[in-house]
Amino acid sequence: MNNVELTQSTHLIVASLRASLVIFKICLGTVLTRALICIRFCKFKKKNYKKGYVALIAILIISFMLLSITITTGFEGFWSLSNFSNRESKEISLNLAESCLDQAIVNIIQSPSWRPKAGGEILSRGEYFCTIRSLERNSPDVTIETIGEFNKSFTILSGEFNEETLEIVSLEELNN
Repeated sequence: MNNVELTQSTHLIVASLRASLVIFKICLGTVLTRALICIRFCKFKKKNYKKGYVALIAILIISFMLLSITITTGFEGFWSLSNFSNRESKEISLNLAESCLDQAIVNIIQSPSWRPKAGGEILSRGEYFCTIRSLERNSPDVTIETIGEFNKSFTILSGEFNEETLEIVSLEELNN
C-alpha cells in the first residue's frame, strides 16, 4: 500500500469519527434540552424534581454509552489500518529477501567462486535493501541465507540451490 492509499484510508477513518461525533452531539443535545425543559417548566413538587434527576441520570448513561461506542469504532478503524500496514511491510520484506536470494544465485552462475563479503553483502535500490548474509558450499548444493527488511519488518530466508541443475532445492523462512 503506498502513501496515497494510506492517506486516503486515514481520511476515511477521520471522516467516520467526525460523523460519529456529530451524531453523538445531536443525540446528547436533544436529550439534554428535553431534560432541562422538563426541569425548568415543571411545577416545583418533589416528584417532579425526582423525574428531572432520573432524566439527567438517564442522559448521563446514554451519553456515556454513545461516547464509548464512538471511541471504540474509531480505535477499531485505526488498529485495522495499522494491522494492514504491518502485514504489507512483512510481505515487502519477504519479497526483498527473495530478490537477494535471486541475486546471489545470479552471482554464483556468473562466477562459480563468488562469495559475499565477510559482514554480508548489502543490495539496495532507493529505500529498499536486503542483505546476502552467508553462503555455504556443499557440492553440488549451495546454501544461501538472506535478510530482507522494510519498516522494521524482517524476513530471514535460507535457500538451497543446486549448481548442476540450476534449481532451488529448498526455501524456508527462519525465525528472527
